Amino acid sequence: MKSDTRPLTITEVVECPKCGKKSVVQRSPDIYQCLACDFRRDFSKPEKSDSKMDFLWPVAIIAFASTLLLMLSGQSRVDNGSSPVPQSSSVSAEVIT
Repeated sequence: MKSDTRPLTITEVVECPKCGKKSVVQRSPDIYQCLACDFRRDFSKPEKSDSKMDFLWPVAIIAFASTLLLMLSGQSRVDNGSSPVPQSSSVSAEVIT
């Protein structure tokens, strides 16, 4: 299967994501570099991901789901007529004088 994409050449104008100038050139098949600033990207290597954000989404979803379940279970107790807090038995106190 033949790809329709062609490699970027120096004659094509590409805007730099860092400085915004149209000065990005292809240095090799996988390396692009801006002539105006120090931006350089090697597409043969995977980009680094923000590991804090990768961890945050599952925690946020679990916290939301847990809160929702607790709220729903509390609501179902009220609808059924039972009290979410058990009733304490009354104890009479005798005052000694």
